[in-house]
Amino acid sequence: QVIWIQEYAFGIERMQEVADPATPQATEGGIATDAETPACSPEELKKEGNELYIKDDYPGAIEKYSLAIQAFETAKGDTPEELPDKKALAVLYSNRAQAALSLVKRAQSGKRMELGGLPKELRPHAMRACADASQATELDEENAKAWLRKGQSLLWMSALQQRAKESVVCLERAKSGKLPESLKPEADQWLKYAKAAFDRETPMPENCPQM
Repeated sequence: QVIWIQEYAFGIERMQEVADPATPQATEGGIATDAETPACSPEELKKEGNELYIKDDYPGAIEKYSLAIQAFETAKGDTPEELPDKKALAVLYSNRAQAALSLVKRAQSGKRMELGGLPKELRPHAMRACADASQATELDEENAKAWLRKGQSLLWMSALQQRAKESVVCLERAKSGKLPESLKPEADQWLKYAKAAFDRETPMPENCPQM
């Protein structure tokens, strides 16, 4: 359990590092005024979301990422034209997807994972994660973490064979991309599970000889 949470936390931190190579510094005295750093600044809201995530406050992180997305899209639109803006917005959606997945994982801790076996109250979180991760991959096809989160959320959502097949595609995209070393074992584990799930749901062709 601890290893899983650490891997997720490193993913969030690493994502911030890549997307924000020049993180804004605090103002003199350590307190920013409204004139210097507006309360609705997407960067500040993302930073607050990351801090809440690392503290395992996933609902709080989701709220901050949502505000960051709203602020970003108000300033740049929901389909930015500039590539750096697309990548920055993709990170926000991917972060929110991760927080939603962490809510599901924490609630299911110690339980055997079954395709589509989530309790009713957890399904919206898996659906949100899938939608956010999908949006992130549309904005930035090179976002390997978004592909990983999409693949994971698909497996949580449904027991349908098509979902498992889609998950395999997403997880393979994640592995072939620039995924941090800390997340590669996780991607391997989920890809094996997705392939096994797909194989279990794949019917034998007619007249296929049995081994």
